[in-house]
Amino acid sequence: MKRIIYFVLAILVCGIYVGCSENEIDLYDQTPRINFYSSTHVRTLVDTDYVKIDDPYAVDSFTVRIQGDLLKENRDFCVKVTPNSDYQNSVDVLLESKYTYTELDTVCQVFYYKINRPKVESGRNVYGCYLEFDLDNPLHQFDKGLVEKNQEVLNVRWELKPDEWEDWIFGSYSDNKYMFIMDVCQRVWDDLENEDVDKVKQAYKEYIEAGNPPILGELIMNKTKRNVMRKYIIYIASFVGSALLQTGCYDDKGDYDYHDVNTMEIGIPETKVRMPKEETVEVSITPEISQTLELNEENLVFQWKKTIEGKKAGSDRLSDYKDYSVGKECKVTIEPYESENIGLMLVITDKKNGTTWYQTGEVVIIRPLNPCWFVLQEKEEKGVLGAIEGTPEGYYIYPDVFKSELNKPFPLEGKPLAVSARKNYGDSYLSTMLGYFGFSVSPALMVVTDRDIRRIKYFLNRQEKGSR
Repeated sequence: MKRIIYFVLAILVCGIYVGCSENEIDLYDQTPRINFYSSTHVRTLVDTDYVKIDDPYAVDSFTVRIQGDLLKENRDFCVKVTPNSDYQNSVDVLLESKYTYTELDTVCQVFYYKINRPKVESGRNVYGCYLEFDLDNPLHQFDKGLVEKNQEVLNVRWELKPDEWEDWIFGSYSDNKYMFIMDVCQRVWDDLENEDVDKVKQAYKEYIEAGNPPILGELIMNKTKRNVMRKYIIYIASFVGSALLQTGCYDDKGDYDYHDVNTMEIGIPETKVRMPKEETVEVSITPEISQTLELNEENLVFQWKKTIEGKKAGSDRLSDYKDYSVGKECKVTIEPYESENIGLMLVITDKKNGTTWYQTGEVVIIRPLNPCWFVLQEKEEKGVLGAIEGTPEGYYIYPDVFKSELNKPFPLEGKPLAVSARKNYGDSYLSTMLGYFGFSVSPALMVVTDRDIRRIKYFLNRQEKGSR
């Protein structure tokens, strides 16, 4: 122990000795400076990017933040690409010669550039570089900001596998197999049609005949993504028929009655509900049924199932569901502050032939103020907090959040100055990571007036309501 103490003291003495030199430290004043808002930006390229062969460039963006006094006039700044030694593969980035900060009364602003989509190669699906302010460019009109915010890591990666890949159609998944399918059909998984299966089958036959190596995994060719049960019945019947032909070479004089199987299409309408906060909400869901041999539905028995707590909505595993209701119409009750989507499965049994058909659906819960823009205003010399949620295609305006959500007036006195948000409502990567260390991250707003400052928890969860 004494040796360790002496060693540490020696290091400290040496540090003091060699550190007694006079260094010039740059002092920051309030002149306008510019920083990248984040230190790392990850751009994930997916299957829809792969099929866009007519446009090799994908649009992306970065956010900058003003440091110092707000601008009184427009100012230009320049960005350049520099290598990042952490990545073996570089990124081809197309930047503007200069960008202009035009919103003089805002702290942050978004700017756009283009990425040349790199080729998907085995083991080379992650690319990276730095986006860095070009301080030496004569067109750059901002002083140097924070050292750690002068550049942003750009991480570009490919993730092609679709969420709903089904092994029974084309076999086990591989990137090479999926790229082959997209090259042939020029569309992604979600847009494939029944006739595309035959197209892929023919193309793969020609591919093998040309002497190319097999694509990883068995390439299964089923005709359609629908009516899985129907296809299984047909395949089993074909197998049994072949076996009988092989073993039954005798004159069978039996009297048999062959008939077609009644098949059906099941459609569950999309159901969306805004999260209730005071009273339960009930929604009614009625499926659309079509049958090949029956004109009415007297032959059908309807059983609705609901996902077990903790199981993900949309699961196709029967064990993830429990019995919920019977009958064609399903009435689903949504409790106050229930924020997770509700998964459903409809099981239909044909009493005449004993066949069973399955279809999944879900009730989508729209969580208020997630995401949204908060707007701090002044009305009659009092602060008012408004909000706008949704998209340009459909949005909702809250003129006074405290009045509509809490039935309370704005809690701060004085002239409103600023509002900021900390984290979004719901799960996040940061929340998960901090959870391992016993910490929790709760979403909140910071509201500032010239007389007070207050942290206000979001209005969406029963445990999070309140102030301070």
